Order: sequence, then C-alpha cells, then structure tokens
Amino acid sequence: MKSGVKILKNKLYLAAKLSLSVKLLLITFIYSVCADPEFSFNPKKRIETIVAANELNRIGVIGGEVIEVIGDENKYSLYWSGDFRNLFIKPKVEVGETIELSLILPQGEAQDIRFTVGDTLVRTIFINLGNKYDSSLAKKNITPLANPQLKSEIAGMMRAMIEGEKGKYYVKEIKRRLKQTKELLVIQNTSYRYRSLTGAMLSVKNLTSKPLNLREENLSNIFKNTVAINFESNVIKPKGTIRVFIITKEGEHD
Repeated sequence: MKSGVKILKNKLYLAAKLSLSVKLLLITFIYSVCADPEFSFNPKKRIETIVAANELNRIGVIGGEVIEVIGDENKYSLYWSGDFRNLFIKPKVEVGETIELSLILPQGEAQDIRFTVGDTLVRTIFINLGNKYDSSLAKKNITPLANPQLKSEIAGMMRAMIEGEKGKYYVKEIKRRLKQTKELLVIQNTSYRYRSLTGAMLSVKNLTSKPLNLREENLSNIFKNTVAINFESNVIKPKGTIRVFIITKEGEHD
C-alpha cells in the first residue's frame, strides 16, 4: 500500500514539474513575441519582427530621425510624430501576412524592415541608429534637416504630390526628359513649388526586358539640394513605368 502511495506521489510530482515546465515555456514564448524589441541600424541587413494586427504600433528611432518611408501603403496606414523620431504603423492586412518597408534617413541611407502581422498585443519597435550611418552628405547629395517646420513642409508637399492635390502649391504640368541610359528613361511630368521647396513628379521607365531595382543613387543627383525622395516601388517591371517624387530646397549648397 505504501509503495502504491509512493508511486502516486512520484507521478503527481512529475506531472506538476511537467506542467510548470510547459508554463515556463509558454511564458517565455509570450514574452519573446510581446516584448518590445530593439534593433541596431544596419543598412545591409533587413530587420524582421512582428506587429499587432488592427493596432497602432510604434517605431521609435533612437539617435536620429526618419524623413521618408517607402512601402506599399495599401498594406498599412502610417502616421508621423512632429519630431520625425516616432512613426506609427497600423496594418491593413490580415494576420500572417507581411509588410515590407524602408525607412529613409536624412543622410540618404535606408533601413529595410519586414513586419509579420500577428495576433498579439500592440508593439513598440526600437531602432538604434548609434553612430553607424555615414555622416558624409556630399557623396549622396542629400541635405540634412534640422528645422522641424521645414520637415513638416517637406512631408506635406510629398503627400500632396503622391495624392495629386494642388492645395497651397503652385503646380505646373511639364514634359521634359531628365535622364536616359540603356536601362532607364526619366521624364518629369509635373512641378510643385512652395517658398524655397520645389517638388518634381517623375515617371521612370524600365527600358530592359528584365525587372530593374531602383535605388536613390540612380536619381538623387538629377537635382541639386535634394532633401527627400519617394519611390512608388523599388522594382520596375520589364518595360514598366513607376512614379518617383523628389523634393529639393533652394540655397542650401549654392
């Protein structure tokens, strides 16, 4: 009888120990999914993490700021803080789908991110820029931004060009060829002006029979004093055309 009681106690002990192990594993899994992660800025490596479905997730930038976000806005809604150090992203797609975007810094470098939409709590994702990005702007022809009002005006003009709105801007329809190579044909269709800012709406055609990856370096040197660039897509289909939006500021390096 005592032997049977001892075996029963051992089984209960093992069951309790197993249950505790499962709980610890579950807690560890939940923490790993729900904890707010921090990543180091690395333009050569894509960040991969989770964002909450149907929630406003925050992207906090440590040690710098973001002037532009490139991605498929059919998949998310994006909101900016006044200091350009915090972005808020709300997925429009279902759980399990992915969102890919690139954060563009004033220096012209980009951080690529792939979000997987999860059934989880709202997330805050921190990206620590540290001192890893190149501070030499001359090579990239990108003007640094320090004035919050200027950054707000640039963001407003960019939205107006993307949405095709005139608003307070002087808008002129033009057709001029800016650049042609064996791979690309760049034509400016429209210009926007407001105070010291000038915006250009471009159509960029892929002249080849293969998909073409487009980078800022391909277009940032078309105009002087470029402060912002937005690509409709980073890849142009064979013989296809995309829109590109460029904003410049007068008098920065004259």
